[in-house]
Amino acid sequence: MLTDEEIRALWRVPSPHGPLLRWLLLTAARIGEAQLAAPASVMGDLWRIPAEHSKNGKPHDVPLSAQAKAELAGPADRRLLFGLTTTTGGAGLASSLVREKGIEPRFTPHDLRRTAATRMSGLGILPHVIEKALNHTMQGVMGIYTAPTTWTSARPRSQPGAWNWSALRTRQRPRDYADQKNPD
Repeated sequence: MLTDEEIRALWRVPSPHGPLLRWLLLTAARIGEAQLAAPASVMGDLWRIPAEHSKNGKPHDVPLSAQAKAELAGPADRRLLFGLTTTTGGAGLASSLVREKGIEPRFTPHDLRRTAATRMSGLGILPHVIEKALNHTMQGVMGIYTAPTTWTSARPRSQPGAWNWSALRTRQRPRDYADQKNPD
């Protein structure tokens, strides 16, 4: 899991891969899903990962925050949102960032997904909602009795992009998240 300081370093990455890495943290997506995302898959405040790009073979809707949408500021004529089709570019950037900034332990793009899940848990978001956010297929009792719960129904309180990442970037004290932990 990345620390606050490591997240701040990630936000300062100017390279073409910076928006992709930040997107991974803001959406809790897998790198392959993000790299295959086409502009048509973003519909307003929602990103639809089609079944053929999803690890579990099921379509997945991801609510987008303003911060996540801001990472999409690339050329509008791209076939893919981030103009990348290989996971090695993102992994290479993560490796370079680790070296340049002296980040230890080293992290991979998948660690951004783990960081997002850990931060959601720290905010008091229920485990089954986190599982839905990660597009995991739940087994047993959880899979049967929480099946109607959708990730998008937990929005915006449990939306990763709703976290105060701006406070981390500027070293401000994050606001109280009590309103995000408990339904109105």
